[in-house]
This record gives sequence, C-alpha cells and structure tokens, in this order.
Amino acid sequence: MELSFLKKFWKGVDLPSFSISLEDSTGVFVFKEKRKIKSYLIEGFKDEIVMLSNGDWKINFEEGRFEEILKKLKSQNFKIDKAVLLIPDFLSNVFILSFESLPKNEIEIERLIRWRVERLFPLKEEFILRYNIFRKNKEIKVLAVTIYKSVLQQFILWMDKFGIKTPFISIPILTLYNFIKKFSSSKNGIMLINRLSRGTTFFGFDQSSVFIFRSKIGALTKKEVIDEAISTIGWLQEKEGLKTEEVWIRDISEEKWDGLEKPFLSISSSINIKDVKFLAPHLGIPEWTE
Repeated sequence: MELSFLKKFWKGVDLPSFSISLEDSTGVFVFKEKRKIKSYLIEGFKDEIVMLSNGDWKINFEEGRFEEILKKLKSQNFKIDKAVLLIPDFLSNVFILSFESLPKNEIEIERLIRWRVERLFPLKEEFILRYNIFRKNKEIKVLAVTIYKSVLQQFILWMDKFGIKTPFISIPILTLYNFIKKFSSSKNGIMLINRLSRGTTFFGFDQSSVFIFRSKIGALTKKEVIDEAISTIGWLQEKEGLKTEEVWIRDISEEKWDGLEKPFLSISSSINIKDVKFLAPHLGIPEWTE
C-alpha cells in the first residue's frame, strides 16, 4: 500500500482508471479513459461516512447501500477491482516545516522530518508519513502529511471486502492543489479552502512553494470560513510577505457561494465543468492532468 499525496509519489506509476472519494455523506466514483473522465456516479449515504467515536475516527459505511452502488458501477462497465482512494482531509495531520538545509540521503531526510513532526505534535499511535520538498531561492520548506495506520487500515479492509484494492490513497485538499494551480492566473499567493461538515481546511501557497496549512475541526458557517480566510490572508502578508490574490472555495454542501467579492472565488461558480465541486479532486490526480 502506497500513501500517495503529492506529485513526487505519483511519478512513473500506472494508476488505476477508477477513483473514489468519500466526504461527508457523499461518495463520488469516477472512471477515466485516456486521461479524461468518461463516466461517474455521485451517490449519497444516509449518514456521514466517517464518525467520531470515543475520540477516534471510525468509518460508518452502510453495507447494503455500498453494494447497490457497486452494482450500478458494474452495470456501467466500470473496472472496479483497483482504485485511487481519496479520504477526508481532517483524517490527516499536515505540517509545513522550514529548514536551512537537508541531508542528501533520503532516509536521513525522512528521519529528520519525522523527528520534527513528533516534536511539534506527539502522535498517539503509529502513522504513515509522506512529504514533499519545496525550494524557493534559499528557502527550503517541507509539506509533511501524516495519517494514522489504523485509520487507513479501516478503509483498506472495507474496500478489500468488496474486492477493491486501494494501493493509492490521498486526501482531496492535495489533489485539489494540483487542480487549482492549473486554473489559477495568480503569480502571487493562492489560498484553497475545502469546507466539509466535519471540518474545513485552509491551504496557502504560490506556484513554487507552500506557506500555511490550517484545519478547523467541526462545522464552520460561511461567515466563519470567510473570517478565518481573511485572518489567514493577513498572517501571510505580515509573516511571509505574501499577497494573496485568489481564494478558491470548495464546498460540496447545498449552500451557494455566489456573489463573492475578490479575492474570493467559488470553484463551482468560476470553473465551467459540470459537477466540478465533486469532480475537482479527481481531476487533480496528477497523471490525469499532465
């Protein structure tokens, strides 16, 4: 099993043509052919797919409903034996670390990053770590992503139960990052917001580096999302000297984000792709867009 987050980990890989994203109470099932989406299903579940139980995240699939969806997929000739799986952002911990220099040996680099992560945020159990290095001028920044093995294992075992292997797993905010960078006209700062009922993620970056990653657990109102974004824009200007020119908001709920003023942009309103709020993370899987 490879926990694949960023382009570094997708290169040279023969990815499945089938991908699944599971967020809130919605499953999105996408089949591609020749790097383009050929067909897809957007299906709802009765309850949220991931629930908090005694302080731990647990998957909460409706087995019968999932079987119905798989029958639909098979009837449309989806090849579903192997999938790229996108699981909710809030199941991960993401860190942006600054370094003056890094070892030349990759094993030593990972050891150093793991040590820094554990000092910042002591993790309570065994976790998977993946990272990407950004070099801009003399600055070195590392985007490090961790997910508990026990959480990943729940998804892997569930999919395996239905005959679906999930060798490539990511989180939507990072495939959205790949997607938005291709649409953005900004030569300065960009912010990406992914709003879900269980949590909202704020990710600030430009075309060559990353600057801030914040996750707010729990449901945020639209006003709270905007206020948090404005606060983060101010922090980026003050601490990083970065002017944020675009703030892209993705929200898979029924709420509308029309009439936003600059620098705010709704992915649904600003990008002319049908069902883009559901499909954008799938379109950001690197081999599909490069």
